Parts: sequence; C-alpha cells; structure tokens
Amino acid sequence: MAKTLIKKEENLEGQGLNKKITVLVILVVALVLAGFYGFKPEYRAVYMTTGELYLGKYYAWPQAKLVEARLLQVTQDEERPFVLSRFSESLWQPAGDIYINRKQIVWTAPIALNSEMINFLAQEKQVVSEVLENNNIEPSAPSSE
Repeated sequence: MAKTLIKKEENLEGQGLNKKITVLVILVVALVLAGFYGFKPEYRAVYMTTGELYLGKYYAWPQAKLVEARLLQVTQDEERPFVLSRFSESLWQPAGDIYINRKQIVWTAPIALNSEMINFLAQEKQVVSEVLENNNIEPSAPSSE
C-alpha cells in the first residue's frame, strides 16, 4: 500500500512537471512569434478605411502604431502627382507616434529596404544630421504623449 501511495505521488509530481514544461514551451513559442510579428518594426505601407496611405515603421504589438510616419497624398499636379509629408507636420502638429485602431486598417505591406522611399528617408535623416551638426545643435528626442 505504501508503494502504491509513493507511485501515485510520483505520477502527480510528473504530471505537474509536464504541465509546467508545456506552459513554458507555449510561452517561448509565443514570444518568438511576437518577435517576428510585432516587436521588430519594419517599414510598411498602411492603408486605412478612410483612404489614407501612411508609411513608416510599423509595430503590430502590443498595439498597432507607426513611428516616423509619413502621409502619402495624391495631388492634381502632373509634375508632382503625389506628396510625401511628415505626419508630425500636419496642421494640428501631432506629437509622438500614431496609434492605430486595427479595425480601421484595410491592409499593410512591407516596403523594400532598397525602395525609393527608404532611400529618401535615409537621405532626409542625413541632411537633418548634417544641419544639426553644422550648427552645433543637439538633437532633441520627440515627445510621446
């Protein structure tokens, strides 16, 4: 009878250990997937239900947001059929990142690292850095409220 009780206790301990290992494996897999699909930002185009197309560093988790966002606007000018403007330079001058309601996103698409848009952003950053450096101005961190 004592041997039976010891075996039952060992079985219960083994089952508890199996559950802990299973939970641990699930957590590790979830974190790895979240790393691929949310923690690591990538430049993406985000098309909204309003018809606006935003471009920027897209984070999917824990909440959808765009950093360094640009708004692509179509114009009537044949020489410049579209304008790419910083979201932070809108009339109402928003500060910080754009947090997006996922229900308002129609689609997102990655932007190739060798695309004209990425090259444009890289050149823009270089110009801003040179202007700040030439004028001995320390870059200030954008406020995110």
